[in-house]
Amino acid sequence: MKIKGFIIDVLVISLITILILEIVLRMIGYRPFYFEPFSIQSSPQACLIPHSKLGLSLEDGIFSVRLNDSLEYTTTHKNNYRISINEQKKDSLKQIQIYGCSFAYGMGEDDDKIFSSFLQEKLIDDYDINNLAVPGYGTIQSLLQLQDRIQQNDIPQKVILAYASFHDQRNVLSPYYREHLYYGFLNMNSKIADLFHQKLDNCQFPYASLDNQELKIQYQKINQIYNPLPLRNKLACMNAFQNFLNYRTHQSLNENQVSINIIEKMNQLCQENQIDFVVFSIVKDDVTSQTLEQLRKKGVQTLDIGLDILNNNDFNHQPIDSHPNEKAHRIYAERLFQYLNPYPLH
Repeated sequence: MKIKGFIIDVLVISLITILILEIVLRMIGYRPFYFEPFSIQSSPQACLIPHSKLGLSLEDGIFSVRLNDSLEYTTTHKNNYRISINEQKKDSLKQIQIYGCSFAYGMGEDDDKIFSSFLQEKLIDDYDINNLAVPGYGTIQSLLQLQDRIQQNDIPQKVILAYASFHDQRNVLSPYYREHLYYGFLNMNSKIADLFHQKLDNCQFPYASLDNQELKIQYQKINQIYNPLPLRNKLACMNAFQNFLNYRTHQSLNENQVSINIIEKMNQLCQENQIDFVVFSIVKDDVTSQTLEQLRKKGVQTLDIGLDILNNNDFNHQPIDSHPNEKAHRIYAERLFQYLNPYPLH
């Protein structure tokens, strides 16, 4: 009876402590977890499909896509890339491969309204431009894509990498990005979630770390991406504790240096295969600019041409979506054209 009474006392004290902590936290502004809803609907279904090495990839076909139940666009996927306009190009053109995330892919804009298409139009007689960017990718996926292309003897003349500071979290699968995948991507569309969960053995996300300054690549199955604390969406105290755990883990990942090492590896691969390599900033923020500066010092060619996409609504689709709009894509194309133009005026 004494042991039973002791257990009851401990439980009562614990519950009272949690209740008091919950009240105090709410009084000072803490709240239970809430994730801003995000949805992607496409017709036909599943424009994005599971991939065993990259997490996800593009399904071939022509898709009508609707973001957040409002923003509509049409996208065409062919051989794991998004087409640029005017596929009837000359034979034997020099190839440019573009790598990046949804910003470079052109989420929210039709095929003919993205910077790779604007570039293709300007360079139609000189280059065949392949846009290999995929929504949700970090630089780690770009490295793996490039390695695969080279192994298949698909060697371009130029590789253009679009980089943004938020890729750092993706490259290490930080708790914040795992959280985004768990609550956002896997819950944005029930049919997509079902598809990815049905393909557990064929869906792994890559992530990188540094082992004595050497790049180490590992893989995480989709069903093990994130395991949040119970009742996080009900109790502010559980959410606060989860945020603390996320922060502690995130601080130990050295994510920006990992990104730099990944980009250096891409540059090395290009040098070994006589490919011109350049990395450009697709957003404008301090970390992105500082990263490009460090890369320049290491001999990597860079173009600091980013726009303040996330904060300047002239360049995005807010209040619906924060991806670059047509105006931003035209600016990217013009700035990249100045770098690529084979016939500059002197």
